[in-house]
Amino acid sequence: FGDDDGSPATPASRYYPMNEKASEGFGKLEEQKQYNIFVVTTGIGYCGERMAAAVIAQFKEVNIRVEVLSHVTEERLDFVISEVVRLQGLVCSTVVVDTIRQLLEKKCEENGIFCVDLFGP
Repeated sequence: FGDDDGSPATPASRYYPMNEKASEGFGKLEEQKQYNIFVVTTGIGYCGERMAAAVIAQFKEVNIRVEVLSHVTEERLDFVISEVVRLQGLVCSTVVVDTIRQLLEKKCEENGIFCVDLFGP
């Protein structure tokens, strides 16, 4: 999985800069607001996690946590939305099942959640 330099090849949810210069800033990161990105998928979430890692690599001084919510079904969407609302996150969707994707987008809109469809038009 890539180098320890935080390259996009490193999975986002496990990325922490581990060189000497980067480790000096760990105290500041704990004091900063944490941003939460939820990769919501009907699969395992690999593509969405990789895309999030590529974006996060551009913002090394920002405390961003990526959580992959995989194998999402219509029945689990209410739980997904409640977690995103609770943690004040945003959604990156790689859902390709039309009914689930449309329902996810609707629920995000109803709850004021920013939702990005990574695979859609």
